[in-house]
Amino acid sequence: MTGKSARPWRRWLFELAAVVLIFLLVDQWRSRALLASTVPAPASVLPVLAGHTATLPASGPTLVYFFAPWCTVCHLSIGNLVALSRQQPELTIQLVALDYSSVEEVQRFIADQQLPFAVLLGNRQTAVAWQISAYPTYYLVNKQGQITARSMGYSTQLGLWVRAQL
Repeated sequence: MTGKSARPWRRWLFELAAVVLIFLLVDQWRSRALLASTVPAPASVLPVLAGHTATLPASGPTLVYFFAPWCTVCHLSIGNLVALSRQQPELTIQLVALDYSSVEEVQRFIADQQLPFAVLLGNRQTAVAWQISAYPTYYLVNKQGQITARSMGYSTQLGLWVRAQL
């Protein structure tokens, strides 16, 4: 391609690069209050919706997904975790319910979403330790227990997959 026919492609690539850059900057700005990457993840033992307890985060690579049952964005994005678990079966996915009025409310949310994951019942101390200020928020934790990625808000299946590769 030469001359004027190449210009629309250059403009399109420039605009695409600008959109990606803006997206990355906004994501970094939103995540500024979260725990920093490469720091140890806070460890705790929490009750599980099924009645036993579990360690947060799990041993091995883990995606810790904090949600509230009333959160509309959580309803829209949580299904992407199922697809991620199929793509990366070695990744443990832990859901942590926060800011709920009753266990029944959490149970309804999980039943409506038909999620196959264990759901931990977090509390105010959990939210403070993980610096949760909005929903959904998630952290990727490596097998050494260090945070490798974090984000807040809607995350696409592709976005989750890319972050899980880091």
